[in-house]
Amino acid sequence: MLKWWQTIKVHWSNMLVYRVNFLLMVIGPVLVFFFVKISLWYSIFQGNMQTMIGNYSLSDMLTYHLWTMIVMLISRSYNFGKLSEDIRLGRVSTYLIYPFSLWEFQVTNFLSRLVIQLFIALFCLLILVTTFSQYFHDIIAINFLKGLMLTIFVGIFWFSLQYLIGLLTFWLEETWVLAVIAETVIQLLSGNIIPLDLFPQWAARILEYTPFPYVTFVPVKMIMGAGGDFLPALANLVFWIIILNFIVLLVWRKGLKLYTGAGM
Repeated sequence: MLKWWQTIKVHWSNMLVYRVNFLLMVIGPVLVFFFVKISLWYSIFQGNMQTMIGNYSLSDMLTYHLWTMIVMLISRSYNFGKLSEDIRLGRVSTYLIYPFSLWEFQVTNFLSRLVIQLFIALFCLLILVTTFSQYFHDIIAINFLKGLMLTIFVGIFWFSLQYLIGLLTFWLEETWVLAVIAETVIQLLSGNIIPLDLFPQWAARILEYTPFPYVTFVPVKMIMGAGGDFLPALANLVFWIIILNFIVLLVWRKGLKLYTGAGM
């Protein structure tokens, strides 16, 4: 455990050397995307609080996307860029001889970022609750805790997915295009832009057999008190995390057979 703790502290030191840059990288994209969505839905509702789209009024939609922003701040706590660079430049060789594997090192990177972004998200939530109290008056503590637990597992899902994309550098020179495609598809199909209960019923039923609803829609609805049962949702997330990590293991073993340490 000592090596894990020391490695996490090293990650913290590296991330917080340039604090403003780190905060902009964490908060900037989420805030920009949030305000784009808010502007979009405000235009769709034409600013009328009485208009209903499905089961959503403008107030309900704003509440939904406020919680979506919090879920994104917590769960998007890993960036695979350093992993891709290590593979491309041959730095993976060091992890093959060190007593601390590449996977362990990347997990500590994820955990260190998760802790920091959890505090950032809670701080942002405090500001939102203070500023927009009308959108948070009916939040129940137990629902918030359930949603928070699901969100942490969503973070593990995102880590596993991005780690897998990073490992594809064994075959591809650049993998950021795949990351952008995956991000775009998941944002659309997870309810990040449009709540899934506004999707056609046939599409919503198909998505139930994928991990997408559990990435955004289910945690947000759980916090809002309309997310269904907690344990089945958690079990679904754990199932997809296991599947992803099984694929990660296969890709890692296959990639090592092709690895030549080029760039060292």
